[in-house]
Amino acid sequence: MIYPMIVAAGVGRRFGAATPKQYLTVVGKTILEHSAACLVHPAFATLTLVVARTDSYIDELLPRLTTLHPTIYRAVGGDERWQSVLSGIEEICRQGGQDDDWVLIHDAARPCLPRADLDKLLDHLQTTQASAVILATAVVDTLKYATSGQINHTVSRENLWQALTPQAFRIGVLKRAFAHASQQNLSITDEATVCEALGIPVQIIPASRSNIKLTHADDLPLIERLIVDLD
Repeated sequence: MIYPMIVAAGVGRRFGAATPKQYLTVVGKTILEHSAACLVHPAFATLTLVVARTDSYIDELLPRLTTLHPTIYRAVGGDERWQSVLSGIEEICRQGGQDDDWVLIHDAARPCLPRADLDKLLDHLQTTQASAVILATAVVDTLKYATSGQINHTVSRENLWQALTPQAFRIGVLKRAFAHASQQNLSITDEATVCEALGIPVQIIPASRSNIKLTHADDLPLIERLIVDLD
């Protein structure tokens, strides 16, 4: 089985708004609603939503989310992203998830996931022998390494990819990777990172650059246009 999860436990410090960015309204709905709508698919029977312990918005929003996903389970996030994801995995295991099942992890702040990319990822999971698969897009811009506001050197973009979500993992493999990350006190920015640290191969599915993450306030106008195009 494939268990989708949305991680919505962040507070969006870089965004700088009083309201967590996943609860900002764009085109008549919150960012979280748009992201949840991206995961409406016949392959999914449930949705696991990971929220912060202090989240004061989710109870009011939940009735609208259940029109998209009638069965939603909630988990409480931790201080670090990996702790939030692990909490979601523990909830999925309580639902009956097994080590050989897939967990599909999507950022709450990515409301522009194209259906074609989701289908491509799900189709790949049916045949792959891998235990970790992510969506990613090739880096096309010139990259500069700079310190103190001055360029030190240009970084070759050859073989560089920008990681996106959803990211899919066998549940048992990801639990083992998180245990390793905890023991080693690793700095983790996405789930693929912990698999890489354990030497677990992670496959890439080339995906659309439109699947951007809401990080800064000036991302909002672009996301609004992309959502309109998706609709």
